[in-house]
Amino acid sequence: MKKRLKWAILGAAALVVVVMISYSRVARFWEEGDLSPVAEKKAEKVLPVRIMIPEMNTIDDIFKVAGSVMANESVDLRCESSGTITALHFQEGQYVKKGTLLLETNNEDLKALLSKQKHTLELNQKTAERQKQLLDKEAISREEYEISMNELFAIQSDIQHTKALIRKSQIYAPFNGKIGLRFVSEGAYIDNNVVVASLFNMDVAKIEFSVPEKYALEMRPGKKIYFTVAGQTQRFEAVVYAQESNIKESTRSLKIRARCSRNSDRLIAGQFANIQVVLNSFEEAMLLPTYAVVPELDVHKIYVLNGGVAEEREVELGVRTENKVQILSGLKSSDRVIISGLHQIKDGMRVLVKEVDA
Repeated sequence: MKKRLKWAILGAAALVVVVMISYSRVARFWEEGDLSPVAEKKAEKVLPVRIMIPEMNTIDDIFKVAGSVMANESVDLRCESSGTITALHFQEGQYVKKGTLLLETNNEDLKALLSKQKHTLELNQKTAERQKQLLDKEAISREEYEISMNELFAIQSDIQHTKALIRKSQIYAPFNGKIGLRFVSEGAYIDNNVVVASLFNMDVAKIEFSVPEKYALEMRPGKKIYFTVAGQTQRFEAVVYAQESNIKESTRSLKIRARCSRNSDRLIAGQFANIQVVLNSFEEAMLLPTYAVVPELDVHKIYVLNGGVAEEREVELGVRTENKVQILSGLKSSDRVIISGLHQIKDGMRVLVKEVDA
C-alpha cells in the first residue's frame, strides 16, 4: 500500500513538472512567434514614407526626332567653260552680294572679238541710217535697204553670242551669301567639273527631318518645331513650310522641312539638330513624378495615404515626359500620394509620414 502511494506521489510530481515545462515553452512561443495576436500587433512594421499632393500643371505631348541644319540657298561654284584662271575677285569667308564677279578665266580672244564686233555694229548702224534716208528719197530700192538692216541685225546677234561666251568664262554670285573655302588658285586650268568654292546663304536656316508615318498628318505647314544644336544651350524655333509628296516606303517616314528665321546666324549648315515636336498641350493636367508609379504587368499602380495605411490603386496614364507622367483616372487632386519606399510597401501596410513634398 505504501509502495503504491509512493509511486502515485512520484507520478503526480513528474506530471506537474512536465506540465510546467510545456506551459513555459508554449508561453514563450506565443510571446515570440506569430501565433500571439498581441505580439503580432506589437511587432507590426510601420514604414516611414514621403508623400505629395498631385501637381496640376500644363504638360506637352512631345516626340523627338533627329534632323539637319541646311542653308537657305547653297551652291558649288563652277565655271561653265574650260580655261586658265586669270583673276580671283573674292576672299575665303567673304560675304558677297548677288551679281558680284568672283572669277575670270582667260577670255582675251573673246574680248577682242567683242570689241571688233562693236565697231562693226557702229558702222552698220550708220550705214542703215544712210540707207533709210536714201530709201525715203527713193534713191535706192527697198531690197538694198533690207540687206543693210539684215547686216545690222546679224552683228547685234554676234555681239550677244560673244557676250554669252565671255560670261561662261566668268563666275558671278547667283545670290547673296558667304563664300567658304577656295579650292583653286590663279593660273590653274579648270573645266566645268572643278569646284572653285561653295556659297551659302544663311539669312534663313532650313531644318530637314523625317517623321514616322503616324505623325504625317500633324506636320502641316505652319506647325512649329523646336530644336537645339551641339555646343549651344539656346532653343531655336522653326516653322514647317513644306513636306515631301509621298511617304518613303523603305522607312515608312515622311521628309519635312522647316524654316528658322530668328538667330539663324548662329547656325551652320550641316549641323545635327535635336528636334522636339509638340503634338498636343494639356492644361491643368494631374501630374506625378515617374518614380511614383509602379508598373506591374499590364497595369500601373500607385499608393495613397488613407488613415495611416497605404492604399493601392490602379491608374490610367497619359502623356509621359522624362520626369513626370499624366494621370488620367484612378486619382483625385486631393489625394496624398506615397512617393518613397515603394519597393517595400504593400496594400494595407501601416505607414508613418516623415516628409511632405511640395
